[in-house]
Amino acid sequence: MGAVSVTSGQFFTSVTGSEMVFVYSGGSADAGPIIEPFVFSSVVSSGVKVSGQTISSGEAQTILAGGSSILGTVLSGGEQTILSGGVAKSETIDMQGTVIVSSGGMLKDSKLDLGKDATWAGQIILSSGAQASGVAVDQVGTIVVSSGAEITNLTMAGNYSWGPYLEVFGGGEATDVSIGSGAKFDLFGVADQVTIGNSAQVVISSGGFASGITVNNGGILYVSSGGDAEGVVVKPGGIVVDDGGTVNGVILLTAVVSSGVAASGQTVTVDESQTILAGGVVTNETVDMDGVVSVSSGGLLEDSKLVLGKSESWAATVTLYSGAEALDIDIERVGGMFVSNGAEITDLKMAGSYSWGPYLEVYSGGEASEVTMAAGARLDLFGTLDGATLTGGSGGEPEITVWSTGIADHVTINTSAEVVISSGGIASGITVNSGGTLYVYSGGTAEAVKVNTGGTVVDDGGTIDYNALRNNGIASGTVVTSVQVTSGDMRFLAAVAGVPQAAGSGGTPPVDISNYAGQPASFASGAFSVSAGTHGAVTLPAVEAVVFGGYLVQEAHAVAVPHMVQ
Repeated sequence: MGAVSVTSGQFFTSVTGSEMVFVYSGGSADAGPIIEPFVFSSVVSSGVKVSGQTISSGEAQTILAGGSSILGTVLSGGEQTILSGGVAKSETIDMQGTVIVSSGGMLKDSKLDLGKDATWAGQIILSSGAQASGVAVDQVGTIVVSSGAEITNLTMAGNYSWGPYLEVFGGGEATDVSIGSGAKFDLFGVADQVTIGNSAQVVISSGGFASGITVNNGGILYVSSGGDAEGVVVKPGGIVVDDGGTVNGVILLTAVVSSGVAASGQTVTVDESQTILAGGVVTNETVDMDGVVSVSSGGLLEDSKLVLGKSESWAATVTLYSGAEALDIDIERVGGMFVSNGAEITDLKMAGSYSWGPYLEVYSGGEASEVTMAAGARLDLFGTLDGATLTGGSGGEPEITVWSTGIADHVTINTSAEVVISSGGIASGITVNSGGTLYVYSGGTAEAVKVNTGGTVVDDGGTIDYNALRNNGIASGTVVTSVQVTSGDMRFLAAVAGVPQAAGSGGTPPVDISNYAGQPASFASGAFSVSAGTHGAVTLPAVEAVVFGGYLVQEAHAVAVPHMVQ
């Protein structure tokens, strides 16, 4: 094979395709229209620009400082080395071709192509101090980034299950990397802005650190012990596996949140879903429209909200399964939460803009506490509730229904709100304020009920214990065994004509019953007054009644109240 020297100002086009070509400063060479590959086994020195070269098996090319190659092809067994100050651009590395970039060298806008399997893959090796940018790997190929080397704007996508492969060693850096279709990225160094596509995976090993990671559907991010990932966005179908590493600042979009993952700032929206597994923690989450969140045993959802639902068919939903927990949750407009047996929710605020409002269902064995309800919110209680405040408004009446097996405690019913106790349901520590209503149906039980001015209790065959009644709302027909008026007096005013009865005899209203203990007294209508002091047994008026002033303590009850109004 002959040798050709191309010096300054000269241009060489191959004739036989077999020449040994040396291109010196100021010279150039081009493959041109020749049929056979143009082979360069040469040194490209400073000032030399070569184009369209082909490096075949056994051939080698070295690009020195100031030299450059463009549109070259490195075939199987061929090797190109880019030294400090050298540049190769728009190169194609086929099959088992190899490009080695040394310290200070640069590879730009090139691709690894046509590899059929791992043993046929082309490879790019970036030594310490080397740089590569705009590289694409099609099908199969390997890129190795050594300590001190850097690669940016890399795309890898394969057509085979083993796919392309990227390895960044400790001290190496990779930025703006997108991988998919079977590609794998092993990280021991530092990476930023990494996108993981379908059937692709990134493994952050001990000492590795990655930030700005997006895990798309079918992509997997593994964080091994000693590895660190921050700012991770996981989209529908994406998976994050924490195998003893550190994962912070995760934005999970319909993902599986596994043990050790702490997620924050996510939004789960239309047609998206999220599962929080044991040990997974999600905070500051927004569940929008038809977004669905499921919290498994040992999972935690906190400081989050359900928003923007327009109707029940568009409502966001959160389900807490046995052993799951939720803290500090807001439901705005419409949204549903479901608390299963063994699950618990604490500090829930529900406020809707529509008549059907937000919704909470606590199943038997489930627990809810510190619940604030407004504007049409609804709660169906089959489990336990400790602490709730209901206040209605223009968006509708909030309502709690205590069903069979349901137990409610410490409930305050304010204006335009109601609590319904059905058969088998139990409620205690209930305060009914002005404009609030408590319904107790047959088989239902209300204990320690306090009714303030303007409060309403409707007894439809249930059992009610008034252990503290202030100012208003005494149920007609109530039997009191010991009456103590602490100050002023207490008056019972018949709302309709009837025959109120008291322990005493004779007289017309107002009457002080302290002088008539044990003796019957009748009044056709009007007011019945009880003065300050301690009195004997009294049956309150057997009609609808209103109480003004004073403080009454009761020790026994036997109630049958059709309705009570002010």
